[in-house]
Amino acid sequence: MTCPQGYNYVSEPHSRPLDGIHLNSLLHAISSCESNLDPLAINPRSGARGLYQFREATWHSFGSRDFLDAHKPLLARTAALRYLTFLARLLLDHGHPVTVLNLATLWNHGTLTHGTPEYSHRVLNLYTDSLSNLPPTVLPPPSLPSPHPR
Repeated sequence: MTCPQGYNYVSEPHSRPLDGIHLNSLLHAISSCESNLDPLAINPRSGARGLYQFREATWHSFGSRDFLDAHKPLLARTAALRYLTFLARLLLDHGHPVTVLNLATLWNHGTLTHGTPEYSHRVLNLYTDSLSNLPPTVLPPPSLPSPHPR
């Protein structure tokens, strides 16, 4: 799923769609499932790359022009946050709650109706485990990057 042409992040009515979700934990859970935390991972079937296993079209929409940048953890994290924000707004636009389970399903399959429950539940379990291991005084999650890819 890629960002539609003309999608206007600035006037979007859902300005903070990921509030209530601990982004560090979610990103860790997704990258654990997608690449086993390996930034150099490449899926031999789909060609998806990096920690979050971006496909080339999605990377170009949310990352950079160079698909090899998907192997750079900081750039991949920024793109993943942009993509999660897009997915969260998509859920809200269609009347669905923004939950870790729904985000994981969209991340993996691009649709809620054809997702793989095993994948989504694995992300949710890793996310929940991560939250239970956080120290009592946790810094707030990182701020989201600029919604306009460079």
